[in-house]
Amino acid sequence: MSEIVLNYHNSLLRQSDLLLLEKGYWLNDNLIAFYFEYLERTIINKFNSRVCFINPSTSQMAKFMSYDDLIIILEGLNLSYADFAFIAVNNNHSAEDSGGSHWSLLFFDRGNKKFSHFDSFDKSNAASAELIVNSFKHIFACPDSIIIHVACPQQANCYDCGVYVISFTDYLSRSLLGTENRSIDKVITPGYVKEKRENMKELIHSLVIVVK
Repeated sequence: MSEIVLNYHNSLLRQSDLLLLEKGYWLNDNLIAFYFEYLERTIINKFNSRVCFINPSTSQMAKFMSYDDLIIILEGLNLSYADFAFIAVNNNHSAEDSGGSHWSLLFFDRGNKKFSHFDSFDKSNAASAELIVNSFKHIFACPDSIIIHVACPQQANCYDCGVYVISFTDYLSRSLLGTENRSIDKVITPGYVKEKRENMKELIHSLVIVVK
């Protein structure tokens, strides 16, 4: 197991995770979980409404667990009161094996009773997203919620899906805060996604210095 680089609240990053930020690599759940936690603790905590970020490992388990088991795991999050939530979706359909080959993002909006699905590779994660929605709409105490597959920027390769997920999350977070009013396709371009990998490296490095 590689060296621990950053211990950030409930997220742990190792050197092997950081290597995935190089061009051509698929982001893993550790990197997405870290970024979700970073946004929740630094940006979204300025927002008065209840906003939740669901750890990718939790959303993966939700596809295979009963409601009763899932509610126990999520008990401390009080999700039945959440106004908005970000949920990472993975296309792994095995309850026993880790892995998968594609990430996408679900955004829950209680006011509109809607889960918006942002998939950078057409609708390839639609089945996984619908499984997660079927679980979480009851966890959120919003059983009549619907899922909408949103037209959004598309990746031009087979490895940037995770970077698109954190880019979509960034965009939606800024929209909630009222600091982003441009259309999503004007913001999330191939150049933006390329820079996002570098920005992630810089962010982690800055936090390593602060922690030390």
